[in-house]
Amino acid sequence: MASHDAQNAYMVLAYIKSRALLEDLGGAAYFERIFSEGDIDAFSRLAPGASLEEIWKYWLGHLSASVENISGVLTVRLDAFRPEHAQRSVQDIVRLSEALVNKVTLRNRADSLARAETEVAGARERLALARQKTLEFRNKNLVIDPGARATSIGELIGKLSMERIDLVNALSTFSSSLATDAPSQRLQRTRLAAVEKQIAELRRKLTDDQGSGAVSEQLANYENLKLDEQFAERLYSIALTAYDSARQDLERQQLYLVTIVPPTLPESATYPRVVANTSLLFFALLGAWAIVALIVASIDDQMT
Repeated sequence: MASHDAQNAYMVLAYIKSRALLEDLGGAAYFERIFSEGDIDAFSRLAPGASLEEIWKYWLGHLSASVENISGVLTVRLDAFRPEHAQRSVQDIVRLSEALVNKVTLRNRADSLARAETEVAGARERLALARQKTLEFRNKNLVIDPGARATSIGELIGKLSMERIDLVNALSTFSSSLATDAPSQRLQRTRLAAVEKQIAELRRKLTDDQGSGAVSEQLANYENLKLDEQFAERLYSIALTAYDSARQDLERQQLYLVTIVPPTLPESATYPRVVANTSLLFFALLGAWAIVALIVASIDDQMT
């Protein structure tokens, strides 16, 4: 098994050595077919009718599995009484391990997608609330964009200021040649007063500390609302991107169980070691005989 992270290999290793694998392989019936055949000697075979706990201990006695930390390669070796049984059992282990990896991967991706969906729903609600507040502000203040209104008022104040300058210049020009109460002078002063009043009213609309309807206050509130709306839109965009990424991850496999060396059919039996075992038994019996002979000789000496 090859993986970018040795932790995944240890996960599979724990599964191989667990009782869950025994149940996934088929329970007691599976192991009795392999380890309880009649031609297996009574000392080595699995006792028929053994409990799952006994089968598990027996299984660990015939299974060897280890992980190489650096590469994350998991090596599995199984001792059985027939070569085809050993090969088929290891193939079943590989199949079930791959199913486990796929299950864990699918669960992780499904959880990620569910979290992404929750984030999208929350971001959508936040964006909808921000837009609703903006709409309520516009309906309450009867204005679409306070910024555009402020620009329009500023331009109008500019035009009126130019007109006021012209009126002041006209009054100054004709003040030496015309009487103060001349009709034309009174008209100019009346027009100047009206222009100045309009300018003052427009300035109050822009900035008025006493009034709550000033454009400056509306503009500040509107900018805050737009800032909240833009922030909500950004969060919604990020949530959609994360959701799309999670959905794409759900459609592809992230972890892979790769069989570097497939289970092979043994060509020769490792056990029993006839010569070694026979020799060991001979020397053991010889040693026992020598000990018994010494004890008997010692007893005879003491009796005589």
